[in-house]
Order: sequence, then structure tokens, then C-alpha cells
Amino acid sequence: MKLKIGIIFFFFLFVSISLSGQVDSISVFDPVEVENPEDPRKIEQDKKKIKNTFYIKGGYALPMGKLAEQPTLITTPGIQSPFTGLEGLGVTQAWSVDIGCVFYAKKINSDNFGFGIDVSFIDITYLTFKWNNVESYPNVGYVSYGPLFFAGMKIGPVLNIRANRRFGLDFYYNIAPTLGFFPSSPVELDISPIGIDTVYSDNLGFGLRHAFGVNLKIRPLLIGVEYNMGNVEIKDMQSDAGFFNGNISGDMLRLVFGFGF
Repeated sequence: MKLKIGIIFFFFLFVSISLSGQVDSISVFDPVEVENPEDPRKIEQDKKKIKNTFYIKGGYALPMGKLAEQPTLITTPGIQSPFTGLEGLGVTQAWSVDIGCVFYAKKINSDNFGFGIDVSFIDITYLTFKWNNVESYPNVGYVSYGPLFFAGMKIGPVLNIRANRRFGLDFYYNIAPTLGFFPSSPVELDISPIGIDTVYSDNLGFGLRHAFGVNLKIRPLLIGVEYNMGNVEIKDMQSDAGFFNGNISGDMLRLVFGFGF
């Protein structure tokens, strides 16, 4: 019996010694290496790590192309022309607000370059138009105006180039599904002896616009420039001459300022 116990003892001893050669020896007396949160190397690495950014941006927009061009109102069908895209709309100024977030793909980012997705959940632009040359034509009475609104969202890729996570540049391209809201009050033009011609619409417009731009990030500040292009179509607009489809240009250069967190 004692012999069997001895054999079993030495067998397990042999197995234990054999296994100990396959793994690192661990002792309760060995010091445990704990990551020092004040380690300068870790602090430096954290400074370079890119983080998702929630932003709020607002700015002034300079209308471009047909959006800014003044209409002549002498082409057929007259007052409809600025809203069909045959003539300029005569927008004099626009203001915009963006609220969104940039989601960076951390696993494929380096210390100085990064890729991600820019999502603007709310994108609103307020536009005012004025036909400066209307009163210069003979037999023209008055014209009343109202503001236009564009509202939608934007989404697209972003390339980040940075010195550290607080200072860098974001280059981006967005697809922008956009709703167009016509003035709540009709646009009226009195052309004697024809009389008053009126344009109005209760319908929403829609267009798939595009935007590309760059933001300078000095966290938490954002300063940028963005170019928007594309049209918004409004079906079944009404005038005294009948129904027609509107096609409003959305080309503008936006100068933006905001905050990123």
C-alpha cells in the first residue's frame, strides 16, 4: 500500500515538474506590474488618440449661381421663371445651422491620420430673396417676398489630419437629402396692365444635394468652409397662369463657426 502511494506521489511530482517547464513560474511574492496612470508614455498616447466629436455649427451662406442671380422677369412664363430655374432666384443672404457627430473608425487610424463618418442630424438653412431690378421696369407696381427654408440631414465620409486630438483638419463629403419649404405668404408681382401675378405652394420640395468642405479644429472650436450644390424640386406650385413644377437651386458657399465636444 505504501509502495503504491509512493509511486502515485512521485508520478504527480514528475508531472508537476514537467508542466512547470511549459509555463512561467508565478509566485505570490513576485511584484505585480500595475499600469501607472501617470506614465508619460500613456499620457502622450492618449493625446494622439482620436475621439468622436459632437458638433454644433452655424454660419453665413453666400448664394451662388442661379440662387444668387437676379431675375429679369421678362421671359415666359414671367414670375414663374425664378422658381422653375429658368432665371435666377435673387437670394441675397442665407443662414444655416448644423447639429451632428463625427464617428471615427479608431481601429484603422494612425497617430496623425484618421477616417470616419460625418453625420449631420439637423441641417437647416434660412434664405431671403429680393428682386432688386423689378422696380426699374416700366409698369411694375410692387412685389412681396417671403423667406425660403431648406431642412434635412447630411452623411458622408471624413478624412482627419491632425497634430494631436485637439488640433487638426477634417475634410469631408456629404450627401444631403433636403426638404424645401416655400414662403408661407404668396409671392406677388403687380405688372400693369396685366394685374397681379401670384406664386405660392403648400407642397414640400425635395432634392438630393451634395456638400463638401473642410473644418479647422482647435478643440473645442470649429472654423470651416463648405460648398453646397444641387436643386430642390417643388411639385405642383401654383400661379395665376396655372400649375407648374418648381426647381430651386441650392448652390451656396457656407462660412461656418461652431463647437465640437
